[in-house]
Amino acid sequence: MKALLNNIIAIDFGESNLKMVQMAGGKVKKTAYAEMPDNIIRDGIIPSMDAMAEFVKETAHQNKIPKGNCAVVLPDALAFSKNVTLPVMTEEQLRYNLPFEFRDYTTEEKGRYFYDYAVQRVVADETGEPKELQLFACATLKTTIEEYRSMFRRAGFRLKAAMPEVFAYSSLVQGYQERTGNVDAENCIIDIGYKSTRMVIMHEGWFFTQRTFPFGTQDMVRAISENTAVGEHLAKTYLACNYNGVLDNAACKEIDNRFAIEIMKAINFYKFNNRDTSLNKAYLCGGGASIQPLVDALAEAVGMEMHDIGELMPEFTTEDTKPWLFAKAVGIGLKV
Repeated sequence: MKALLNNIIAIDFGESNLKMVQMAGGKVKKTAYAEMPDNIIRDGIIPSMDAMAEFVKETAHQNKIPKGNCAVVLPDALAFSKNVTLPVMTEEQLRYNLPFEFRDYTTEEKGRYFYDYAVQRVVADETGEPKELQLFACATLKTTIEEYRSMFRRAGFRLKAAMPEVFAYSSLVQGYQERTGNVDAENCIIDIGYKSTRMVIMHEGWFFTQRTFPFGTQDMVRAISENTAVGEHLAKTYLACNYNGVLDNAACKEIDNRFAIEIMKAINFYKFNNRDTSLNKAYLCGGGASIQPLVDALAEAVGMEMHDIGELMPEFTTEDTKPWLFAKAVGIGLKV
C-alpha cells in the first residue's frame, strides 16, 4: 500500500451511485457523480463488467474526467481486511506468513490471492528493541483484480491500485493528521449509504472495528414514495431537495429515530466493552450525511459531536462538489 503516483482517478462503486475523483498533488481537481442503472451492481458485485465499462466510460466523458491511471475501492464482498500482530520479521518472511492469517476467511488456495499490508506501528520490548509488528492486512482474489483491470481497460483507464473500503476511511483520517498535526486517540466514521449504513471506529487513524446496519436512505425513498404516490426514482429527487417538506412527515421521522437508536445501541455496546474509550466524535459521509433531520436525530441520540467528513478532506479545487459523497474515493486517492 505504498504511494504510486500523484495524479490518479479514484473510483468508488457505491450501492447506487458511481463516484469518480481526479486527484493530483494530494488535492481534488475534479469530481463526477452518476446514478447507476438498476441491477448494474448487486451487493458490491458487478454482474456484467462489459456494462459497467460502458457506464464508467460514458460518465467520465460526460464529466470531462481524463482517462489514465485509476484506483478503485474494493467492497467488503471482494476483499478481506483485518488487524494482525506478528513478531518482527523481514518483508520476505511477512509475505510468506501473511496468507496464514487469512486461512479462516479465504476459501481458495492461498496462491489464488493477492495479499498486502501496511505497518501501523512497531512495538518495542523492555530494552527498546523491536518486538512486534502491528499491521493492517488485506487479501483479494487475483481473478477479482484481473476482472477489474480488464473492465477499466475497456473504459479507457489503467488500474494501478485496488484497496478495501475500511482502508479508505483510515486514509482520510491519516491524511488529516499529517496535514494538521491533530491526532484523536479514537474517532468514528458513519457512512450512511443507500441500502446500508456503516460505522467504522479507528484508533489513531487506523481501522479498529466496524459494524454494518441493514438500513440506508432507500428506506426514506420508499417511505416518501408511499406517502406521495410517486415512483422511487422521483422520490429520490424529493428526498434530495426536501420537496414540500417530505422529510418532516411522520414516516421519515420514524426512520430518523430508528437509524439513531440502532447506531446509539452499537456505540453504547462498544463503550461497554472498551471502558477506557475516549470516543466522542463522529464524521458523517454518504448520501444520508446531507439529510439534516437525520443528522440531528443522530446527534441527540448518540450524544457525540457530529462533524461533516469534509473537515477531514484535502483542498477541493473544484467548486461544484459534495464532499460527503466522495469520502472513500478521496481516501483511496490520497494513497496512490
